[in-house]
Amino acid sequence: MYYIDMFYKADQLTRYQQSKLNKPVRGYYTKGLFDYFDIYLQRYSGAVVTLKTALSIHGLIDAWVEFPFDLDFKLGYRKITDYKVNQYRDDEKLLNLGVEIKKRKQTTFKVFNKERLLIELWRKEKYLSKDIYKEAISKYRELAKSGELNIPLIKDYIRQIPKSQIYLEKLSREVL
Repeated sequence: MYYIDMFYKADQLTRYQQSKLNKPVRGYYTKGLFDYFDIYLQRYSGAVVTLKTALSIHGLIDAWVEFPFDLDFKLGYRKITDYKVNQYRDDEKLLNLGVEIKKRKQTTFKVFNKERLLIELWRKEKYLSKDIYKEAISKYRELAKSGELNIPLIKDYIRQIPKSQIYLEKLSREVL
């Protein structure tokens, strides 16, 4: 990871100024070292961080995920062709369910809380490797045993999601 001193958007700079700066991603310039994660958080500020990237932010998997970053967008959002982003789309009602705001260096971003992330883990299980899935579920079991996981909140989230009975069964079978 690199320290970011300042980002500039292309429309804020003259051509001469752009030539003196680093260009890590199209449309973004920086004076010093940079971190791609912060760039993509700023670039797609309406997205919610999900799956592997969110699991690593919450400490539910041991490794920090570099590329591709998992971002969840509102249904109807344009297709992203950047290979550094895994794009998922959800209904706006589901997208705003269980979102918390976090701050990282100079960037604020949205990420699913641990309880909502568990449901995303089940909903998008096919996009995860078996090792990551097993590691995350075992960490969720530990959280449930220690009382750090809000089970009533998870059940409330599940009731608001389609196919809720399947997820209630998975909660009792895999986590509790």
